[in-house]
Amino acid sequence: MDEKQFKRLYRQLARRYHPDLARDQEEREIRNVQMAALNEAYEAGSLIELAALAGAGEVAGTDQQLISVLEKELANVRRRTMLIQNELENLHNLPTVELSLQVKVARRSGRDLLAEMARDLKGQIARKTVERDFLKDQFEKLR
Repeated sequence: MDEKQFKRLYRQLARRYHPDLARDQEEREIRNVQMAALNEAYEAGSLIELAALAGAGEVAGTDQQLISVLEKELANVRRRTMLIQNELENLHNLPTVELSLQVKVARRSGRDLLAEMARDLKGQIARKTVERDFLKDQFEKLR
């Protein structure tokens, strides 16, 4: 299935499951969940998930075909779960998390780490500005 057909299937399903087509609040809530699943499948580029949604609420071929689609979906869910677990396990390695921890430790000892970092950066900028101006002067003298 190419990108054009994939989009066409998504649009067909969006028209089928859109919450504005609900007859009552209960159906609207169900359609909201279906649309969220549809949008997630589309953003993930998952044809399997779109096919499963296309088969929801109607006979989706033989039992074996349905089992096959569900097994593929289960594998996809397991893969996404492993990715999320991996992200959680490596969360402490992210620079933003490390900086946040350093800020908290500094705060406990009465320091404002972010203010210290800002002062250091301003000092570095001032030094680099002086170096730049010196080099400009040297360059001008060579002309």
